[in-house]
Amino acid sequence: MLFLPLQQTFRSLQFKVQVVPRAQDNQIVGLTEDGLAVGLKTPLNRDTNRALITTLARHFGVSAQQLTLIQGFRSLEKTVAVVGVTAQELHSRLQLVA
Repeated sequence: MLFLPLQQTFRSLQFKVQVVPRAQDNQIVGLTEDGLAVGLKTPLNRDTNRALITTLARHFGVSAQQLTLIQGFRSLEKTVAVVGVTAQELHSRLQLVA
C-alpha cells in the first residue's frame, strides 16, 4: 500500500513533490521518503510548475484551481496544497499508481 505523507491545514492538505525533469511522460513515478516523485517532460524552467499542477490535477481528478504550489517555485523539491478533497480520497486515488 502506498502512503503519501500529508500535512493538514485549516483549508488544505499539503504534500511534498520531487520533480524528475526530462521524463518520458508527465506522470507520477512513485513515492519518496517524504512525498511524491513526479516525472515531467519539461526541463526545469518556468513551464515546470504549470506542467506539475496539470499532471497532479489529472491524476487526482481535481481541477487545477484546487492545487496551489506553495513552496519550491524554482526548485526540484516543491510543496503543493490541494483543497476540496479529503486525505482518504487522495490516498485512494494514489493507489491507482501502484
